[in-house]
Amino acid sequence: MKHKAIRIRNIILLVIFIFAVFYFIPTPYIIRAPGTAENLSSMVKVNGGRKVGKGELLLTTVFSQKANLLFLLYAIMDRDAEIFPLSSSSLYGTADYENYMKEEMEQSKYMASVAALREAGYSISVKRNSPEIEGIIPDSCAKEILKKGDILLSVDSHSILFPDDVVKIVRKKKTGEISAVKVSRGGKNFTFNIPIIESEGKKVLGILIKSRFQKVQLPVNIEIESGGISGSSAGLMFTLEILSQLWKKDLARGKIIGGSGTIDEMGRLGSIQGVKYKILAAMRKGASIFILPRDNINETVGMNVPVRLIPVSTLKETLTALETIK
Repeated sequence: MKHKAIRIRNIILLVIFIFAVFYFIPTPYIIRAPGTAENLSSMVKVNGGRKVGKGELLLTTVFSQKANLLFLLYAIMDRDAEIFPLSSSSLYGTADYENYMKEEMEQSKYMASVAALREAGYSISVKRNSPEIEGIIPDSCAKEILKKGDILLSVDSHSILFPDDVVKIVRKKKTGEISAVKVSRGGKNFTFNIPIIESEGKKVLGILIKSRFQKVQLPVNIEIESGGISGSSAGLMFTLEILSQLWKKDLARGKIIGGSGTIDEMGRLGSIQGVKYKILAAMRKGASIFILPRDNINETVGMNVPVRLIPVSTLKETLTALETIK
């Protein structure tokens, strides 16, 4: 019995050792896979509002993690997970990036509240200023030229007010093509020629852009508890859940509906990252419908999933589409 106990102990120690090796040894990769799909009725609280009906609106996320050996093994076994090289062409995992994503979430909550209340008939005006450069990708051609804190005035003579304005301009260009980037720095304006780079399959300037606007007191108290979720892409679904509770109406019409998309105060939707992972996350939660920005629909080509995709460009278009659900 004593020898058997020793063997069992040794096996347990070996398993612990192997687990530790797999867990603590890093690899030069990032894993992306379907994340969570959260019922927004438990995350959003509208003063005077009420959740009605059996429908569910889901906030969807992407699982994105620097890969240790354990996660790498998981990604190999999960057919929906993908492995990408971790290179210096990304700010992913840095303090700048994490802080940026947290701030993006807070701005997303506010913009969703404004968009919903405006749609509900409240008169709310938000004054925007040109956005600020929050970070620069190490491999970007903008490094050593642009600086954190620069105010971004225009790209290729197009005035910039929203971060998505830059996305729409740059995605039409070729890798290496020049963009004229005008910034304000120390009270003076400068224009720099910045070549476009490719990062994770997308054309980018290689900068993180933070919106700047003046918040106003909202006429209805709205609380959104997002937990550890960050980023701006939950804006559309926050807006729909706020309206659902404010109007005391089941906008999901008894269905389980996932979705993703940034939103501004005017109800315009912006593109997102990782749309296919979010669709799969919603599907795993039982969603039969997924709402996404029209700008992302091309990324779903070839997906064979039993989920109806509804591409939209504005909040009004989204609400009209929801009315047609049977």
